[in-house]
Amino acid sequence: MTIEEALSPGTEALYDWACRLAERPESAARAIAAGLLRHYWPLRADEVQTWLLRLANDEDWWVREAAHSTLGSLLVAHFGVFYRVVWSWTRHPSANVRRGVTIAVRKAGNERREEWAEALLDLVEPLLADREEYVRKNLGPYAIGDGLLRCHPQPTLAPPSSLGRRPEGRGALERGYGLPQFRGSSTSTRGARNPWPTGG
Repeated sequence: MTIEEALSPGTEALYDWACRLAERPESAARAIAAGLLRHYWPLRADEVQTWLLRLANDEDWWVREAAHSTLGSLLVAHFGVFYRVVWSWTRHPSANVRRGVTIAVRKAGNERREEWAEALLDLVEPLLADREEYVRKNLGPYAIGDGLLRCHPQPTLAPPSSLGRRPEGRGALERGYGLPQFRGSSTSTRGARNPWPTGG
């Protein structure tokens, strides 16, 4: 039996445990706390955001991964209202936190909700010029490649999207799939059409 099964999601008892676990020195305990917090937004929105931000910037990769996954779960479950939280993370000074946005975009993109595509592209745009390798290596393959290019190819490559118009966007697309048809040359080894808009 898990702690969630024993105490039930949404109860004060489980929230108290989540807070206790988030303070523990053991990384496994903090990672569990990150997962439990998803049950308390928007019930305890401000507190959850504070805890989640702290765990997303944890020194331990496992804890950060759990917090970033919870960020994505909350974006999927409460897209219309939780979007502003994820948006605020795109400009956070910590690369650990900004990397969380890439994971959330991938998770939401994989839902294949067409009405979310443009908003997800807007989340990616501030990260295109990010110089931190921790952000970049997740932005291209995961957020753009798996979350957007695979699940929402048309809006991702359409002319209004800045991904094909800016050099850093083209680079992110290249890292996303690493395929010739997504590179900037006018031809590829497979004869694919150049997806990048020209002129203007």
